[in-house]
Amino acid sequence: MPTSNPPSNDARPRIAYLLGDMTGIGPEIVARTLAEGKLAEVARLCVVGDARVLELGIRDAGVNVAFERVASPADIDWADFGKRGVVPLIDLQNVDPAAIKRGEVSPVSGKLTGASLAAAIELASAGHFDAITFAPLNKQALSKGG
Repeated sequence: MPTSNPPSNDARPRIAYLLGDMTGIGPEIVARTLAEGKLAEVARLCVVGDARVLELGIRDAGVNVAFERVASPADIDWADFGKRGVVPLIDLQNVDPAAIKRGEVSPVSGKLTGASLAAAIELASAGHFDAITFAPLNKQALSKGG
């Protein structure tokens, strides 16, 4: 599988971690998981989504998560990020949490959740990630969002 990062002795898989549907509990679950740090022991995680949604999840969870925006997976020095305890984030800048009501099925949020998933699939298909995982998303919202 092609990779854009230099060879590494680190056998942990590179995983694109999506925030799920921002109207629900997805962003909070991601924030809690990142703050806990257990997944970082077995995988190299990169959040793919909107930084404002991750910040919303961090606030909702009441945790601290250090993250840093990167333009692409090629910009991730996994050893450096790991050493500093910082999570890389590919900021899609596609969801403004202030514009979408939380706790309700939203076609807009569904469309943007689908767009985030499509972006992660494209990155994984290009060999930048070994896997994709995501927080809860709303299938009804995805369907309504097209």
